[in-house]
Amino acid sequence: QFLFSTFFDGTGTGEDKAVAVAVDTGNNVYVTGYASMGTNYNYMTIKYDSNLANPIQMEYIGPGNGDDKPVSIAVNDSLNVYVSGFSYGGPSTGIDYATIKYNAEGAQQWVQRYNSPANSTDSALAMVLQGTSALYVTGTSRDSLNSTTVTYDYKTIKYDAVTGDTIWTAR
Repeated sequence: QFLFSTFFDGTGTGEDKAVAVAVDTGNNVYVTGYASMGTNYNYMTIKYDSNLANPIQMEYIGPGNGDDKPVSIAVNDSLNVYVSGFSYGGPSTGIDYATIKYNAEGAQQWVQRYNSPANSTDSALAMVLQGTSALYVTGTSRDSLNSTTVTYDYKTIKYDAVTGDTIWTAR
């Protein structure tokens, strides 16, 4: 039985695409994806109540003013929202991991970006929240700009979910 639906249209003329969804203990629904907001794509995360009404929009625009696309979302019992994906940091860093924490009201609490030593493409592809204290982000990362080989590896980062501090990284 169909109960509710909702629609989001970014301000640009490009595609708007939802990529992940989460539900919290109060049955609020969170949808994250990228939205055409002018000439580039930005992270767009929207919190709806249990009837898909009263939306709170949370937008992230990376420092390079390029394409920013999330891939994963998680919500903890305190209704903090975590979104991770990849974001253009500018010509000096290229594409980087970008992980954001929002509070229950949709206010940004912290942003963590990861840029490899090669200043090349680093794409977060998955994220998982462990309880209320640990957040793990993983994806692909280029470790060097050696001209004879292009090496992409897994790069996993553990963050303190409260403060955003990096606990450890593994390649």
